[in-house]
Amino acid sequence: MPDSVREIGEYVFFGSHSNKIRLPKSVEKLGRRCIRANIEEIEIDENNKHLKLDGDLIISTDGKRIIMAFNLTGKAVCKIPEGVEHIEKNAFAGCKFENIILPESLSEIGEAAFRGCDISHLIVPDSISCLGFCCI
Repeated sequence: MPDSVREIGEYVFFGSHSNKIRLPKSVEKLGRRCIRANIEEIEIDENNKHLKLDGDLIISTDGKRIIMAFNLTGKAVCKIPEGVEHIEKNAFAGCKFENIILPESLSEIGEAAFRGCDISHLIVPDSISCLGFCCI
């Protein structure tokens, strides 16, 4: 992908058969489910000032927003780091985690954030002030 790309629209690579995606330092915004949930490898340029990869999560560089989640590691549990305040809409859609651990810092879960997930255990913390439509 060229270094001139600043935004990737919704579902752009969702139907792609590529197993690896590299996001350049220029990418600032990712559209909803622009990358399929079962991708095998994601790389984000270390000089990207907007996005970073944290295990199975693409998060904002300030650590406050989860943009998208994948099950790259094959783990059954996804622990969202403390400090995350917002989960974007459709962020976990289609992910195959059995359990997701939400931090006390979380205040908002976006629309359809966990759509298509088969979660057996999810505890919503008291810090939540906004639950999006069909978020769980």
